[in-house]
Amino acid sequence: MDRRTFLGAGVAASLGLGGWPIRPVLAQDENYPSKPVNLIVAIQAGGAIDLAARVTADVLGPKFGQTFIVDNRAGAGGMIGMIDVARSRPDGYNLLFGTAGPITILPQRASVLEKINPLKALDPVALLYSVPMVIIVRKGGRFTTLHDLIDYAKHNPGRVTYGSTGVGSINHLAGELFCSLAGVNLLHVPYKGTGPITTDMIGGRVDVYFATLPSWKIASDKLTVLAVAAKQRSEVAPEFPTAAEAGVPGFEFNNWGGIFAPAGTPEPVMGKLRNALEEAMNDPKVRERFRSAGNEPDFRAGAQAKSEIDAEFTKMKRLVRDRQLNLDY
Repeated sequence: MDRRTFLGAGVAASLGLGGWPIRPVLAQDENYPSKPVNLIVAIQAGGAIDLAARVTADVLGPKFGQTFIVDNRAGAGGMIGMIDVARSRPDGYNLLFGTAGPITILPQRASVLEKINPLKALDPVALLYSVPMVIIVRKGGRFTTLHDLIDYAKHNPGRVTYGSTGVGSINHLAGELFCSLAGVNLLHVPYKGTGPITTDMIGGRVDVYFATLPSWKIASDKLTVLAVAAKQRSEVAPEFPTAAEAGVPGFEFNNWGGIFAPAGTPEPVMGKLRNALEEAMNDPKVRERFRSAGNEPDFRAGAQAKSEIDAEFTKMKRLVRDRQLNLDY
């Protein structure tokens, strides 16, 4: 195999079209990391996800005696950062801080899956936290309970609006799952970001937002939570009922964040990272830093993380099919 063929095979492999050539464990794997590590975040700087990535980099650096550099590469809903990591050499020096949106939801678009299959191109090192989605409405508005919302929506199909950060976004699919389980028809209104949605909700121009707790906290004096889409009440905001308690059993929808490596990264490297992350997430001070941003510590690694991600991808695929959603626009 000549150099050009080898490189082409490597790029195709990292995008889920094969695998890098199998190689034995090398001394540099055992000495990992021997130089700075790039931690790529596929969104812009700022916000709860970026903060979680920076906390992670802060705790890994001292454990390994190397710098973990947070590198924000935003664009295309997270696809740019994902592809950059997937195309990098699988040696542990380019890692992705990945979340549910880019990993399991964005690829529901056929146009994205043609470019990258994250489930094949990336291997989870560990998931670090979960953030339950919440149903947000305006304080003092028409809806004070989830029952109010469902009852009005059933009698006025298509008149209750919900905002999202775009077609095929995590907010969009959370709303579609809610509609399916509650037996209602809400009108989807896509926006270009959380800020405009919050503004329009406060102004009464959009009724509902399926978002994360950190998004609600930004304007908690003007907005309120009707229910949390989780099995249990949130440790961050235990005053709010679960969706099941509020009348919609089965409505569970979590965002999450964790570290991913290019597929084929050697096990000695993966193991070192997993062990360091598990040790960090058992530290009460680190856990509190995650909680302060609204992210609930929830460490899962190895086969468990892989299994949960695969199951979530299948669940989203079924939802898109059953709701007959066209996410490629």
